[in-house]
Amino acid sequence: MAGRKGGVVLLDEVADHVEFEVAIGRNGRVWVNAREEKMKLTLSLGRALQEVDEKGLTVEEQREVVKRVVKSG
Repeated sequence: MAGRKGGVVLLDEVADHVEFEVAIGRNGRVWVNAREEKMKLTLSLGRALQEVDEKGLTVEEQREVVKRVVKSG
């Protein structure tokens, strides 16, 4: 599975560690919400989603991003 492209596991992997909500509009806008005291997590998750989209990260690369997001939150 390492190096495999195609799957997006970021949201599932983050959900294993923290609670959050996400909505994706038809216009491509993404809304992310975690508890108010988790503002840093909300911002980190938004940046992580953008990074996965822009760079086309593999599943393993996404898992590394998840580690970074969970650590920051």
